[in-house]
Amino acid sequence: MATLELSVFNHGEEALAPLRKMVAQFEKEERIRTNLTVLPWQGGWARMVNVALYGEGFDISEIGSTWVGDFVKMEALSPFSAGELRSIGNENDFLPASWTSCTTKTFDDLTLTWAIPWTADTRVLYYRRDLLEKAGIKEKTAFESPTALENTLQSLKESGVEIPLVLPVERSRQNVHNLASYVWGAGGTFLSPDGKKITFASPEALAGMKTFFRLGRYLAPQVQNLEEGASENHFTGGHSAITISGTWVPTQVVSPEVFQKVSTASVPGVPWVGGSNFAIWKNCRYKREAVRLIQYLTRGPLSQTVYPFAGLPTRLSDLDAPLYTTDPHWRVMREALLKGRAFPNDQLWGLIESRLTEILPLIWQNIFAHPQTPIETILEQFIPPLAHRLSLTLNARN
Repeated sequence: MATLELSVFNHGEEALAPLRKMVAQFEKEERIRTNLTVLPWQGGWARMVNVALYGEGFDISEIGSTWVGDFVKMEALSPFSAGELRSIGNENDFLPASWTSCTTKTFDDLTLTWAIPWTADTRVLYYRRDLLEKAGIKEKTAFESPTALENTLQSLKESGVEIPLVLPVERSRQNVHNLASYVWGAGGTFLSPDGKKITFASPEALAGMKTFFRLGRYLAPQVQNLEEGASENHFTGGHSAITISGTWVPTQVVSPEVFQKVSTASVPGVPWVGGSNFAIWKNCRYKREAVRLIQYLTRGPLSQTVYPFAGLPTRLSDLDAPLYTTDPHWRVMREALLKGRAFPNDQLWGLIESRLTEILPLIWQNIFAHPQTPIETILEQFIPPLAHRLSLTLNARN
């Protein structure tokens, strides 16, 4: 009997319990033994790199959607054939942004598929309806543009709300995810379509960044040093009026009484879309069985039971379920996923995102320390030099 080694990240017991049930049912129906290993997200990238380098550990792994390009460069993944995709699904079956993260193009413009989308994530605005009503703000138009959001925050501040906004400003990839909506919304990009040019220092991208960092004027001193967990707890605990966060917030409510007063809205600009994919490692000895397992996990009879606790579905038909079309929170997230954009699936994107993650807290610190300095002046100190350094790295590899 073939034995498969499957690894996933820890999405919490409410997601893992149905996943274990799925794996057990797969073993029973297909007679393929499957060992499930649950890994912490922290250190997950390093663990997957070890698998890629040494070819040991797992046959199938859940990997971050932006990791595919790096592992392709390392020649660590096994691509899916056209026949295998017929049994699982193709670009017509999945969210466009999620599917894009799974494919690369060869020099002769041939598209290769290296992974299958499993979970989707995006960023939305969470806000307190009661505080908006008290300030006389109309929900329908409160967040329809970056300017409208700033006007809403100013009105909340003038109405006596001490902390109108809370965001993670310490080192966190959420910082980059939140920024992306503003960069794209202003017509900017991070990387050229051919992956050969750094573009986040363009006038359009810098204009989007300036608009994003203007939100800092609504971050009270007591929330100017929060990491992502503390930021979310501050909002869900009822201490602030608005935040930008991910799809997991409704499933991890700290205070139900507070969350009953919370609504969800789209982030101004173009929503960021991320998530995770299933990939088969090149060292897998049982490719046919591995494909059958991925098919079972992504479109089998129990496949929807892990959502929304593991994230949102990536399969379009699953997103048509009543939960995502009628519930006021999930409906907004569904719309964001359908119109959103993923980060470039380039082999150097991991490095670019890492460097942006490191530098954004420094920009926040300078904005807080020097409130009279124009934001564009602070951005010029950090963004063009970073773009130049990354361009040198990119040119050396092209």
